[in-house]
Amino acid sequence: MKTDSLFTLISLTAILLFSNACSGSNAETIKKEQAPNITGIEQTSPSEALLTWEGNASEGYRVFVREQNDGYYVDPSASVSSKQYSFSGLSAGKSYYFGVQALSKDSRQHSEIVYSSLYRMLSITEMAAQDTPGKIAAPSGLAARQESNTSCVLSWNGVQGASGYRVFAAEQGSGLKEAGTTSAGTLEYSFTKLATGHTYILGVQALGNSFSTASSISTLGDVKIWDLDRKPGVTVSDVESTHAYIRMTCTYSNISSQTPVHGICFNTTGNPTTDDACAPGPNIPSSKKTLQVLPCTLFEYGRTYHLRAYVKVDDEIFYSDEVTASLGEEPAPIRFDWTEMDDFDIPSGIKVYKTSTTLNGRPLNAWYAIADCSKDIELRVLSPSSASQIDKQMANAGEDCYVLINGGFFYNGHIGALVSDGKLSGEIYGSMGDIRSGAPETDKWYECNRSVVGVDESGKPGAWWWRVRNGAAWYYTTPMPTVKGEAQYYWSSYTAEEKEWKPINAISAGPMVLYDGKVIVDYTINAAQGGVGNFYYSNYEMLAYDIFDQDQRPDRTAIGYTDDGRVVLFICDGRLPGESLGADLTELGQIMKGLGCVSAMNLDGGGSTGMMVRNTHLNNWYQNGKMEYRAVYTTVGFFKKK
Repeated sequence: MKTDSLFTLISLTAILLFSNACSGSNAETIKKEQAPNITGIEQTSPSEALLTWEGNASEGYRVFVREQNDGYYVDPSASVSSKQYSFSGLSAGKSYYFGVQALSKDSRQHSEIVYSSLYRMLSITEMAAQDTPGKIAAPSGLAARQESNTSCVLSWNGVQGASGYRVFAAEQGSGLKEAGTTSAGTLEYSFTKLATGHTYILGVQALGNSFSTASSISTLGDVKIWDLDRKPGVTVSDVESTHAYIRMTCTYSNISSQTPVHGICFNTTGNPTTDDACAPGPNIPSSKKTLQVLPCTLFEYGRTYHLRAYVKVDDEIFYSDEVTASLGEEPAPIRFDWTEMDDFDIPSGIKVYKTSTTLNGRPLNAWYAIADCSKDIELRVLSPSSASQIDKQMANAGEDCYVLINGGFFYNGHIGALVSDGKLSGEIYGSMGDIRSGAPETDKWYECNRSVVGVDESGKPGAWWWRVRNGAAWYYTTPMPTVKGEAQYYWSSYTAEEKEWKPINAISAGPMVLYDGKVIVDYTINAAQGGVGNFYYSNYEMLAYDIFDQDQRPDRTAIGYTDDGRVVLFICDGRLPGESLGADLTELGQIMKGLGCVSAMNLDGGGSTGMMVRNTHLNNWYQNGKMEYRAVYTTVGFFKKK
């Protein structure tokens, strides 16, 4: 404290000497002012404290402050008329004595000086950490945006009841220091004169009606100030959505690796980070540009999502600007009038239905069977050593087989993987871009997963996307969103969350047409590939042109299950002019939803489609100029529980 601003008290000894000099038989009696009574000390800011007192001074008051280890007092004010005084220029973390004296016209009649006990000034961090009644909520949603090589903007979400905000900054490893304040309606602050290459902690505190009711300090650490010409980054563009997905283009800069941790993070509240839901991205090609599709399995209809691309470099995460998107209109379930077929010798727990109707103006013949597989009936997958017709596989299964349909795709054997009686066989890890000779993607390999539907040992059904290699299986609740002709995903860097499932009988084919109540197939073609071929955005499972194509409406076979755990086996005829013209995959998903399914998967179709109930053929089974089913490698159906 400066000595030219000090008021040095007359020592007690000097006062006594003065009194003795004036004493005597004729000495005047001096009546002093009554000493004040200190009633409180309240810290009102990191550098200010309010002293209050009671008293009846005739000429006001004089106040004093002394630092703990100083031998003198400071007189901040010659005279104070009120009974309170705000001391400023104090230092957080230091302790002080405060004093007050009642004044009179005659200085000899001034009261004694009354001193407070030792009072410690708290730091802003200590004050913010105190659990004080009436303390308002702390700001949330902190985000930093670098504006130049020496400046950065901190933003945050507003706090109800805040009278303003106080902001802080510190280099990493140092204590926070106040940088400034903003009004209640200003939810960002620009820090300047920062050092390029240095890392900072930024903070913000919501202010209340008093210092003690201010919120705790919310901080954002590891804010590095980059040379912007070298700073890694990512931008998003071309954001589009349908009922099946949200997609966008991500462009990366100053990235050397093709496989950094990167993707899209999203939430419904704003300012998403990697602590929210995330979808990993494909490998980054030399063009540093990727198309990323986020399947509708990640979202809910009718909600607006906030999304940001992110990339992690040297343990720091860089975000794009925020965009918003919503899924397109949800496809409605398709419901038909069904007639129960009750003339079969099957348990009452199995119901079989048929319909002859129209589908979007086309004739359609369809059948389905439904059963609870948790009691006396079970779902089984059959996989004979060689292909044979459904009726022959049913005959070989004996009286325990009630209903049987064709299973998965095949080419010299089952394509993909399956679980039969608890035994896993086959592999799923990728596909060629096209199976047609001379097609643009014939020689290109894509890693992908495939859909699977089955039941566990209790008979509870489940639907997943899975990868199978070397006798091991990995299960996911969303497909690897591979897009033909675009940047690829690789299993070695794919970071989607794995789930546990132990099926006893399960079969793969694809695509999944319904998942968690959402129709996930869409026929929008990737215009970047010229709009030719089957370059569909949602053909994640990389299925062939004769399966996944907007012009394909063959006979269909599907398996799904309802919310209450009943399994549904469905077939419809196709390519029968005037009788039944089949369904595309989107329509198939809508039909399965109309049957009450929450999840459903397409099985092999066309000439493979067939359903038998006991010894009865339900659909048209004309093949090769005669009445016979196509020989298939797998079937699935309802059986008597073992």
